[in-house]
Amino acid sequence: MPTLHVVIPVFNERRTLEPCLDRVVDVTLPDDWSMRLCIIDDHSANDAFEHAQDIATKLAERGVDLDLHRHTQNLGKGAALQTGFDAIMQSGGGDDVIVKKKEGPHANFYQNNTAAVATH
Repeated sequence: MPTLHVVIPVFNERRTLEPCLDRVVDVTLPDDWSMRLCIIDDHSANDAFEHAQDIATKLAERGVDLDLHRHTQNLGKGAALQTGFDAIMQSGGGDDVIVKKKEGPHANFYQNNTAAVATH
């Protein structure tokens, strides 16, 4: 079964993380595809990271396949992405990888293009 890995770098996303992840998880993939989330916290404030852990626990209880990583210091978005890509490769690689922006002008790219990516 092919897997779509979704790399989501975050930093102090206490207010926006849960709605973002809910939108990602609710996307319908082709029947033979699975999804795995790779969330990388770039050393957010403790309360934001604890909130991310709570959300990750709730999603895992719903059967969502995910990893949550945390940098020991703030290293920037590029390093967070690299951590996500490294985690994917260490887990055996992926069939497709997409980066999800939580907000901004391209935030809906994932929602609008997942089927096209997954059926390449």
